[in-house]
This record gives sequence, C-alpha cells and structure tokens, in this order.
Amino acid sequence: MKERTAELARASELLERVFSSVDISLAYMDRDFNFIRVNRAYAERMNGAWLLCGQKPLYLFPNEENVRIFRKVIETGEPYSAMQAL
Repeated sequence: MKERTAELARASELLERVFSSVDISLAYMDRDFNFIRVNRAYAERMNGAWLLCGQKPLYLFPNEENVRIFRKVIETGEPYSAMQAL
C-alpha cells in the first residue's frame, strides 16, 4: 500500500510539473464543463483569470462552436487542441 501511495504521489508531482511548466495553454474540465484547473499560460491568455476554476467556460465564452467542441470531447473522450497563429 505504501508503494502504491508513493507511486501515485510521484505521478501527481510529475503531472503538476508538466502542467505548470509548459508554455501552451492547458485547461482541464469536468464532465459538466466546469474548469477544474488552468495553467499559467491559459490564465495569462485570459488576462490573468486564475479564478476560472469552478466556472463554466460555456458561460464565460458562449458560442456554438465551443458547445460543439466540448460536447464532442465528452462523447468521444478524445482531447481537443487548437493552434493559434501569433
């Protein structure tokens, strides 16, 4: 049991490091489309909106394309990614 707990702690730490150190915008949401976590890059892109957690992006950024994308992610389980030209 201790080994499994230590293994989970290492995996969690690694995920946290990746999430917080990449320069691409990352957002993690639950099945009800509530933000669970956004990384620094995402928050900065949204004008420092660290308070996004617990909010629904469809209320914050309403449009039919977002609804379609989010629903497809839920239905398929496949993540969504987008590239934006600078």
